[in-house]
Amino acid sequence: MGHYDLRMARPLAVLFGLALLAGCAGATADKGFDKVAALTLPHTGVAPTWIKSDDERAALRGAVRDLLAKPLDVDAAVKLALINNRGLQGDYAELGLAAADLAQASRLPNPGFSFKRLSRNGDLDIERQVSLNLLGVLTLPLAHNIEERKFEQAQFKAANDLIAFVADVRRAWFRAVATQQAAAYIERIKESADTRVEFARRLRAAGNWSALDYMRQQVFYAELIGRIAAARRTASHERERLARLIGVWGDDLAFTLPDRLPETPDQPAEVGDMEARAIAERFDLR
Repeated sequence: MGHYDLRMARPLAVLFGLALLAGCAGATADKGFDKVAALTLPHTGVAPTWIKSDDERAALRGAVRDLLAKPLDVDAAVKLALINNRGLQGDYAELGLAAADLAQASRLPNPGFSFKRLSRNGDLDIERQVSLNLLGVLTLPLAHNIEERKFEQAQFKAANDLIAFVADVRRAWFRAVATQQAAAYIERIKESADTRVEFARRLRAAGNWSALDYMRQQVFYAELIGRIAAARRTASHERERLARLIGVWGDDLAFTLPDRLPETPDQPAEVGDMEARAIAERFDLR
């Protein structure tokens, strides 16, 4: 610790304060969330939502009800998930902590002030001192650089987690709709099989069908009933998994899904150099 006159400490404060705070204010004003949104929007197609209070969550309740009021398409499912998922909201809160650490690292250490009152032989002497952590001042740019990199890492982590989560939601939506569609298809087959079973029963009663053919029909029908039960169970499981990801519960679990998957595109998308694109766009590597 060195001891300086206040007139010496003031230029240091002005120098470092202007150099660091100017670069830091813009970076931490939005807690890094705007950069996360800009990084992820091209990959997800849906802007993330940072809910900072219960009042904001209550205000979004109307938007949630509107999304659930009609058959839930894949984009609506992603929007619900981004609003309701508490893990992503925790990542956004981590951004705020990293931004606070960056702001703290950008500030000069507080100076110390001391006053001494000395009385000797009737004479009164008052000594005033200002102390400043010189090592802290000299290492301030290094500390700021470290916290700035941590802040950037927190942004990339939040972006990476968000994109991975959106991919999980999209996969869950497609699986839920596909298994629901498959179950409905097998049930339509059963409707036709019911007619065949009744027709076989009448033929058997009239003596126009052999016992072997009749038993084969019965075995096929029993297998079909088992497949319907398995398809319904799979569809229910995938629907529950989607419900967990989009964060609905209670009365909201009665949401509906489209009857069928969207049509596939006529032509495959041009991806280009996949390896270079993967290296450039993977936030965990960055």
